[in-house]
Amino acid sequence: RQVGRQAGRQAGGQAGGQASGPAHVTAKYKRVVASLRANELSKPFRQPVDPVKQQIPTYLDVVAHPMDLGTISKKLDRLEYPSAEALKSDVDLVWSNAVAFNGEGSWIMRNVDALRALAVKKFASAERGSHEPPRRSLGEHGDRGSLSQAAAMGSSVLTQQMKLQLHANASQLRPQEVLELRRLFQQLVPRSVEVQPSGDTKLDIDALDFRSFVRIDMHVRSIVAGRSS
Repeated sequence: RQVGRQAGRQAGGQAGGQASGPAHVTAKYKRVVASLRANELSKPFRQPVDPVKQQIPTYLDVVAHPMDLGTISKKLDRLEYPSAEALKSDVDLVWSNAVAFNGEGSWIMRNVDALRALAVKKFASAERGSHEPPRRSLGEHGDRGSLSQAAAMGSSVLTQQMKLQLHANASQLRPQEVLELRRLFQQLVPRSVEVQPSGDTKLDIDALDFRSFVRIDMHVRSIVAGRSS
């Protein structure tokens, strides 16, 4: 795990202070992880990925060591982190897993880049012994406000480049996979499925809301990634 440890250092810098041990790590950094989880952009990372429920069966073929912020929080509560470096390694693993599975051109990079920078800031603040008061601003909202906020920002997050990438990935699907994709479109946004006079079916990406787009994008990416793994 040398690479993971080095990545952990990049996530938050060198640990400060003379005290060490699991209890010290939990006391000093629990608020850091809580702050990351409270951020609205962390929604995809708050709980373990469920490959069955999220319809991404190849996830565990691509991601060897799943990690999420909820699991990290529980490990802190159980005093399972012997050092700050071990904690930072797991935090960075959350981001690197997302990039490995979704790709650097995915919508998820906006979340990863913002949260990775926030982690650096929060870890550095904790190591200095200072804590910033929570801010109720864009990027940091509690769970209650995150759903409506995510819906409000959906149209601005869903870019033309993201749609083009989904179209490019979907063009690689085999006939049976296209049928599965059509069923998913129909399930999530029925109006996105249009039957043409010729009898062909058109899947309208422009008709998708942000959440439906993300689910479909992950489904298609999982199929494409599974072939190259």
